[in-house]
Amino acid sequence: ASEEGFVRIALRVRLRGVLPSLLRSIYDIETNNVHMFLDNLSLRNNATNLRQRQALIRPMEAEFDLIAYMPEES
Repeated sequence: ASEEGFVRIALRVRLRGVLPSLLRSIYDIETNNVHMFLDNLSLRNNATNLRQRQALIRPMEAEFDLIAYMPEES
């Protein structure tokens, strides 16, 4: 897709990690100098047993669409 001199690029991304790391990654993506944005963000807790569910820091999955804009070549 093209939007006023830019080409829109979209990727479906899946990350796995503990919540603080996932949040840091999302923050880094959205505050970068490159025009990248997240859409359709989904966070899931994948704890399968009681010990995992009670753990303070447990692995999670994040899925989102990563949208970037690149200048069109003339």
